Amino acid sequence: MAQLLLKTEEDIERIAEAGSIAAECLIYLSRKLKPGINTLQIDRWAGEFINDNGGISASKGYHGYPAEICISPNNVIVHGIPSKKIILKDGDILSLDIAVKKNGFIGDTAATYPVGEVNDDVKQLLEVTEKSIYKALSICTIGSKIAEIGKIIEEYVNPYGFGIVRDYAGHGVGYFMHEKPNVPNYDATRELGYRLGTWTKGNSDIMIPMQTGMVFTIEPMINQGTYRTRTLTDGWTVVTSDGKLSAHFEHTLTVSEKGVRLLTLTKEEKSFR
Repeated sequence: MAQLLLKTEEDIERIAEAGSIAAECLIYLSRKLKPGINTLQIDRWAGEFINDNGGISASKGYHGYPAEICISPNNVIVHGIPSKKIILKDGDILSLDIAVKKNGFIGDTAATYPVGEVNDDVKQLLEVTEKSIYKALSICTIGSKIAEIGKIIEEYVNPYGFGIVRDYAGHGVGYFMHEKPNVPNYDATRELGYRLGTWTKGNSDIMIPMQTGMVFTIEPMINQGTYRTRTLTDGWTVVTSDGKLSAHFEHTLTVSEKGVRLLTLTKEEKSFR
């Protein structure tokens, strides 16, 4: 089993530097979104912004991924590949997933934005998905189990009738793009036969207690319809199995005696929640 990689205070500061570039890149790109733009142009803007601010893309070349960032429109859940052929139109939604490396450390963030005008049902999908992260942050304290994140997200999202993606999850990050622990966005204790706070089936990431030095992401991917997914023939693009819309938000964070610190915020934003 992979080892949990705890970070020093200095490491966490370096991750926050990378995360700040990613956060500022999100804002920069969000202001450029409008009908008629193709997603390859957005990727080029992202690469230029990241490089100009002292970072490099942690996504490009990762297991062969070909672009600077992941750009996922409408029913694409995650890992969408930018293309000249994908042209934004009014009423679309677009997920931007940005991982930046600086001085050997990685910060990872994502958000989904409307393009032009979207209807109230789509606005609700975006609002619920983003808010579910902050619901989860409310239970992130030293000693809390990773499983509690998915449990509170599911409790919040289920009344809206949305599907919570199970095939992809949050994850440890910092030294590498994906580290231990795996952080499900749904109540994984139910199907695995766990009860929170007890070990009933041996070891599992979901029963790992949060501790000083842990750095991980929370990144709910919420679908208008079913939670089920399928991967296209390019080997990367993951879409909803029913063709309905999907939203994706993500923050990198750490937990200490001071509380929760978000590591993917702009320099002007308050980091402790």
